[in-house]
Amino acid sequence: MRGKLATWAKAHLKRADNLAGLCHFLASPFGAPLRSDGLLWIKAALEAPNAAIGFHRNGSGDALVDLILTILQNDVAAMRKRVDARTALLDIAAALASAGRPDALTIQDRLRAALMSQQGVWSLTTAAVRSGHRSCRPE
Repeated sequence: MRGKLATWAKAHLKRADNLAGLCHFLASPFGAPLRSDGLLWIKAALEAPNAAIGFHRNGSGDALVDLILTILQNDVAAMRKRVDARTALLDIAAALASAGRPDALTIQDRLRAALMSQQGVWSLTTAAVRSGHRSCRPE
């Protein structure tokens, strides 16, 4: 199923309603085994040339927020172990913030706190904090 869904994601995530549908599926118990890969597919769709996915139409922004909150509740340990998925998660949250989602900054703060809370797995650079940049780097 992973391969078929990956192929579908490459072809169809350019549409906001498909993005919302995938996020709802990944946030469900049935989609849980595919969440890490799903984050990679979503990140690729957001970074694709000519990507114009709006986070305010068709509930795609709300669906992304729900997916991130589901990951915060259930998959933090998995995100700590898998660098590519963790990076995708942080990039997706940053995309929500840059699109002007009012809840995105709070979500970024919650992600940062959850991903950094265990024995310094992540650290913010002092320069990044002072400049207001929200990126993290692995130690």
